[in-house]
Amino acid sequence: MGFFKKETIILKESTTYRDYLSKLEKLHETAPEALRFELEKEIKITRAGIAGADNILYELKHSGMDLVVIHDLFIVSGDQSAQIDYLIITPKLNFILECKNLIGDITVNQEGEFIRSFPMNGNIIREGIYSPITQNERHLLIMKNKLYEESSVFKKAAIKVNFESINKPLVVLANPKTRLNDRYANKEIKEKLVRADQLIARIQKANEQSDEPRCSLNEMIDFGKRWLSRSTEHDGFEDKYQRYVSRVEDALKMERQYNSAAGALVCPKCGGTLILRTAKKGPFAGNQFYGCSNYYSKGCTFTLNVKQ
Repeated sequence: MGFFKKETIILKESTTYRDYLSKLEKLHETAPEALRFELEKEIKITRAGIAGADNILYELKHSGMDLVVIHDLFIVSGDQSAQIDYLIITPKLNFILECKNLIGDITVNQEGEFIRSFPMNGNIIREGIYSPITQNERHLLIMKNKLYEESSVFKKAAIKVNFESINKPLVVLANPKTRLNDRYANKEIKEKLVRADQLIARIQKANEQSDEPRCSLNEMIDFGKRWLSRSTEHDGFEDKYQRYVSRVEDALKMERQYNSAAGALVCPKCGGTLILRTAKKGPFAGNQFYGCSNYYSKGCTFTLNVKQ
């Protein structure tokens, strides 16, 4: 008796996180010193987020199950929207994943509150964080409303009865160093929270315990494509990036005004202000040079080395 090979079908794999990182790294090269630390912090957070997403995708690709995966689904219903990290379609159930790459230890108390603990400057910092379970349940409701608004009366009745039994929210802690303490959390919360290395086992167990009818892989793919057709193209990172761009441009403008008042050098190539910089990397790391203030806004690459 032969065995059918199980497949993981990736219908969509997002690149927006990596595009955002690339833009941040380029912006960091031209940013004034006052903003560089903040940009470096955001770059580290973004790299950690990419590592977390890659970790989850690896688990899904090596699940040993028939899965259909959509990474980064943006659903709009009325005046509400949901940015869904992963929609995982399995033979019996669908899982809506909210991925968190949190640093430190996470404790969930009896009231369902999330508390993060992490070391800083020799102290242990404890802070409450917005519940990712609440956030993910809101996403689920928007998906339900989206289906409801485009369905017939008969289908609306079925959605009202069956939606929650088929679609399951899961919050995945993607950072392998994060320790989860949910000892005092209630059962309902524990069922919606999982570490990345336990994700596939949780999905398999839920399928085994479900009484829902089993779908074929082709039916799962068709279901995923219908959700993709409802998705709106949206790059939330672009808005965030543009806010950093505006802050950098404002800081550079102030720097140019200051240098101009102090009789700074003028770029012979474009007329911008030459600003004293220090090379951060490469064979000339540590050396000072003058770079044009219009490098980012106009692409001027003129530089003038400072004699050592």
